[in-house]
Amino acid sequence: MTAVQHRDHAHRAHPGFALAVGWAAAVAVAVGVVSGALIALAAIPDLQALAVGSGYGLIPGVLAAVGVVVARRELAHDVPYWRAVSIVVLAVACATGLLFALTQMAIELAPVGVLLGAWTSLVATCIGLLRSRR
Repeated sequence: MTAVQHRDHAHRAHPGFALAVGWAAAVAVAVGVVSGALIALAAIPDLQALAVGSGYGLIPGVLAAVGVVVARRELAHDVPYWRAVSIVVLAVACATGLLFALTQMAIELAPVGVLLGAWTSLVATCIGLLRSRR
């Protein structure tokens, strides 16, 4: 990159987002915790299920929070919106599915983890990448 290209790149306006990075990450974690709790309560309606579901929902929530930060960085480097979102959703879904299968030593929990990870990351990334109105 030449000095002129670097200067032009540095002065280009980056996309403005509706939420600050910290709030977008907090929303991602909250979406994961609430989604995990709701799935657990739907399966077994008691307080222990609520606690376990919230804990398991924290996994894709934290992964989605990291994904939102990465997707914002990608958008600042002119990566298409659909590509940034799809990379985050695929990565979080696969990682969550593997973690669910490995933590319980039960491969039958992998699809639940994949669905929870995909849902959490899709919702969190779409909220985290909302553009601000100027």
